[in-house]
Amino acid sequence: MDEVGKELMDRLEWMTLKPQMILDVSSEKSHLTDALQQRYPEAKILKADELTLSNQSKLAELPLPDQSKFAALNLPDQSIDLVISNLFLPWQNNFTATLREWHRLLKPDGLLLFSALGPATLFEWQSILGSAYLPERIDMHDLGDLLLQEKFSDPVLDVDYCTLVYREKNKFFAELEECGMLTPDVSYPKENCLPDEHGKWHAVFEIVYAHAFMPAEKETMTEDGVTRVSVDELKKQLKKSVILNK
Repeated sequence: MDEVGKELMDRLEWMTLKPQMILDVSSEKSHLTDALQQRYPEAKILKADELTLSNQSKLAELPLPDQSKFAALNLPDQSIDLVISNLFLPWQNNFTATLREWHRLLKPDGLLLFSALGPATLFEWQSILGSAYLPERIDMHDLGDLLLQEKFSDPVLDVDYCTLVYREKNKFFAELEECGMLTPDVSYPKENCLPDEHGKWHAVFEIVYAHAFMPAEKETMTEDGVTRVSVDELKKQLKKSVILNK
């Protein structure tokens, strides 16, 4: 998790954003907040797990005690310049709702930067351990489509693969439970998890990195379900269309 967090921080080097308000949507096991404060000493950094949730009924228990099903946060619309999230999405059962909440919170031209797990994660063990007990995984292309669907702009996604090798089966299971990849106190068929020809166990992780921006002007939806777009934004879209069709 820390290595993935470092990669997210490195990607901020590419950005010219100078955020004043940052929301860190990561577990307590992540150490992003300190790194963010060093990079942006003038910014105010909020941690999602320390904020009051405006809808407690949406919460459900998860393998790790410092994580919860994502609910609407008690923060104003368009109040955040940067939402950064390290491997939080895999523990949400509704990606759309989570992205929609981040969309609500981000200011125009704000940045969303996060990591997720791809479908190859623990691929060798999915059929043995049972997918129901594993975190949610999503294909990079499907995640990109979802970002566009939720009106994020210019999404960029790529994947990286990491393989951890263990000499002891007990340590293999203990560390997967510690990082939340497996649910503690579940009776897994460990006897079916055989080592390779070298007597070792492998855990493969497909890490999806993604970032996207908020449009300069957001579309707003009224209570009757009608989407409103400002005249200025329509003019911008028309200009882009003319340029593309030349």
